[in-house]
Amino acid sequence: MASRCLRIGEMILLWYFITCSEVSGETAETCHSPVYLELGKPGKIQCLFPGGFHSVQWYDAEDIFGETPIITYDESIKKDGPGYSSGEFDIDPNGSLIIRNVSIEHETTFTVTLFQTTQQRPQHYQVHVKTVVYLELGKPGTLPCTFPNGFHTLQWYDADDIFGETAILTCNELRDKSGPGYTSGEFDIDPNGSLIIRNVSIEHETTFTVTMFQTLQQLPQHYQVHVKTIAKPLQNRPVVSSCENTPGSCYIEWTQSAIVNCQIKHSRPAINITWSSRNPSSDNIVQSEHVSSSDATTHTTAVMLQEPSMYQMNMSLYVCKADDPIGLLEKNETTVLLEKKDINWSQIPVNEVHVERFSNVNLSCTQRSPRIVVWKKGESVKNLVTTVYDVPSEGNFTSSIPDRWELEANSSLTIHIVQIEDESTYACHSYDIKMESFDVYNLKVIVYPSPAYPVHWIGVPMIRLPTQ
Repeated sequence: MASRCLRIGEMILLWYFITCSEVSGETAETCHSPVYLELGKPGKIQCLFPGGFHSVQWYDAEDIFGETPIITYDESIKKDGPGYSSGEFDIDPNGSLIIRNVSIEHETTFTVTLFQTTQQRPQHYQVHVKTVVYLELGKPGTLPCTFPNGFHTLQWYDADDIFGETAILTCNELRDKSGPGYTSGEFDIDPNGSLIIRNVSIEHETTFTVTMFQTLQQLPQHYQVHVKTIAKPLQNRPVVSSCENTPGSCYIEWTQSAIVNCQIKHSRPAINITWSSRNPSSDNIVQSEHVSSSDATTHTTAVMLQEPSMYQMNMSLYVCKADDPIGLLEKNETTVLLEKKDINWSQIPVNEVHVERFSNVNLSCTQRSPRIVVWKKGESVKNLVTTVYDVPSEGNFTSSIPDRWELEANSSLTIHIVQIEDESTYACHSYDIKMESFDVYNLKVIVYPSPAYPVHWIGVPMIRLPTQ
């Protein structure tokens, strides 16, 4: 392929027509097609050969008769071919083709030849690749399309079928520009031939075609660029109700009537989200109710947690996950710590702790390395308020810690330079997969008198002065 856009209108010999089928109750070896790959990023043409293979050969052509494979791979894990030597292509151990940097020239039909064994005839599979440009609404955008050998004239069209259409922009070898799209200021062209959209709108989500005249004596060549418009959501991660202002962590005291809602507002395209319960070994999708809405250009998706088992546990972790293949979000999940609000703390034995003012005190949890720990403080067990929580397995999933407090590695709580106002009831709620523990402390602050002995006052007689 001499140029970097997809040629259309050329005569193609269809040598193989490959479909996904089932053979003897088992899924046949398959390659997913079509595959959409984003320009300027690494891409993979995913193939799965459950029966293994002796070797595979990849071609960047539909008719491979007389063609040289761009990359080959055999069971000895040896890779070869001009595409591999140049660094343009690589191959996955499962046989999938890796494109290190997707360009317009990769919008074509790739063929893979599979040799199951040296004795069997090869099998052939084809994958149609479509390259996509994602342009953000309301911002300038570029449709990358370069011509290494230069051009005499370029004509850009905002249509797939250009028969009878008028070019929106024309540019010649002297870089003279014309056309209604250029005159209106909607479009411009880069010196390398790429089309520039000055302000991307929803109307630009279409297939653009460029006609390239190499010389006046040659027939023109036609290439296409597919445009998808995007809009980043208002927040850069899934947002859970009641936790909008705590992006690093989310703690909710809940009752059975409470609604735990997760949503992503105003994205394009819509981003699917799900609730899962988080365990040390895996995340399991749980029952939830999905709601979605749309305006003229963007979508809002929401999912409400309805996991029955959450009502049977005092504390658990859930995660709201977003399926975001385009990368509109900075983080694809938000973890939530749910703790029952109506725990009966009055049934827990209270440990009396006395500590001298200005000294340090350490209050321990029964579990030394719990998966989750929550520390509470209050005047009594009847009005405890969550003050500190930590989930070590989630990295920085930790609440802010009051001054002079320190949460130790073993989940115990140290209060430094104890003050009179620290005199309160403290409670630790710790949890792992096998055990849940509760600890309550009644902290009393001791203040010794100064001086530390009785003081006798000597009275001084009062003298009444005569009045005048």
